[in-house]
Amino acid sequence: HHLGRGEGQPRRAWRALVQPLLIAGLAAAAAGGWWYVRNGVLYGDPLGMRTHHAIFSSAVAPLSPLATLRTAVEALPSYWGVFGWMNVLAPEAFYLGVRALTVLGLAGLLVAGWRAWRRRSKVPGDALRAAGLAALWVLVVGGMALAWTQSSTRIQGRLLFPAAGAISCLLAYGLAAWLPGRARGVALGLAGAGLAAAALYIPLRVIGPAYAPPPRIAAEDLPADVRPLDIRYGDAVTLLGYRAAARDAAPGDAVPLTLYWRAEGPVAADYVEAVTVIGPGGERLGGIDTHPGMGLAPTSGWAAGEVLVDEVVVPVEAAGEGPVAAGLRVALYAGEHTQTLPARDGSGAALPPAPEIGRLRVAPGAAAAPAGPAEHSLEATFGGVAALRGYDLALAPGGGDLEVTLHWECLAEMPEPYTVMVHVLEEDGEPLAYGDGPPVGGALPTDYWRAGDALRDVHTVALPEGAVGQALSLRVGLYRLDTFERLPATGDAAAGDHVLLGPWRVPGDEG
Repeated sequence: HHLGRGEGQPRRAWRALVQPLLIAGLAAAAAGGWWYVRNGVLYGDPLGMRTHHAIFSSAVAPLSPLATLRTAVEALPSYWGVFGWMNVLAPEAFYLGVRALTVLGLAGLLVAGWRAWRRRSKVPGDALRAAGLAALWVLVVGGMALAWTQSSTRIQGRLLFPAAGAISCLLAYGLAAWLPGRARGVALGLAGAGLAAAALYIPLRVIGPAYAPPPRIAAEDLPADVRPLDIRYGDAVTLLGYRAAARDAAPGDAVPLTLYWRAEGPVAADYVEAVTVIGPGGERLGGIDTHPGMGLAPTSGWAAGEVLVDEVVVPVEAAGEGPVAAGLRVALYAGEHTQTLPARDGSGAALPPAPEIGRLRVAPGAAAAPAGPAEHSLEATFGGVAALRGYDLALAPGGGDLEVTLHWECLAEMPEPYTVMVHVLEEDGEPLAYGDGPPVGGALPTDYWRAGDALRDVHTVALPEGAVGQALSLRVGLYRLDTFERLPATGDAAAGDHVLLGPWRVPGDEG
């Protein structure tokens, strides 16, 4: 039929449209109708949307219209190809190509629409109706996807798949609008061939390798840079060591971690490995619970003596007010998370159920507000790597404890952890009390400091009763705990390998 010719043709065309729509609707009802009925009976909502949002979006504020549109545009690559759980990406060249294809197609549709408006009397009615119906279906599906995005604050390109046929036809029509008649077929053929080549390449070279089982190696083939651990979980599994791809992270980062497991004998259960990032106060800053090899290497299939190279990507979700050296902890459990396997070190001594295997510096995305100025300003440096900018002194009621707050600034990274020396000296220079310890209470050892860090470091010194009324001094420095080697001090109050602060007098009861 040539639609648009004669008065009866449009009516027959719409009648002809109803039949395939009715058939498609009946087919969809036969395939998925039971699911909608089940949702209605179980949740009182045929689509199950209210229940979904109550679980996943109850604490999420709906997006504004502008934020919804921005989120949808950012999710465009996932329509063309993002795999796994949105974590397996195609090469960047693929996304550049489909972005260009999308922009050219949409711009071409605008050009074609403008031409059709100028020559509206010459455009066949069937072409206008076909384009209009395709565009209407895209708008319906796209509107539903935007409504989902606004309420759930996330989108996946697969929500547009019901309109993939209409989208493809419209983009092809838009691409053709840029070219003369003979070149259109060639251009569309090349575009189709490129997408077909990508459809063949991606499963073989992108998806397949992402789901390849993790490699096995012999224990003697462990890389030289693996940090040794030798932690035995239960009776049959040993964590020989690990490698971390990064020592620094911020909320939103994902840190690749390689664990080297060895089966000591047959493993009866399929254990889950819990890798967590724990702050100094015990707060959880991130982590992941997963089966080894992301489920591709269940522990029940391990052979005794073989070493599994297990790649784990650990998400970091939160941070404190300032940088901390968070602990990386690894546990194994089966069933409930509380049923973790007991852990022992190489000598057989018991370890916590989730022993710490190393540390990761976790800092907030934005720099923390600098602390207020020190009560006593200072300009002293230690070994050219740390500067003491000042200090505060506060005495507990009754004169029992002295609280010393040191204001540090990191000038350069330090490969080794240093201990802070805090000695209270009598008038004759003899030590009276000690407050040595790691900086920031151990929350951030010096080997996790970074240039520009400004830190408030509090040390508490217990003063004896004889300190009241004396003129005391404070000796401050940095030293290696294993060798007691001190960093040289220069600048204000420097005295070789330390700074000498004071004197100051501990007040008596009279104030």
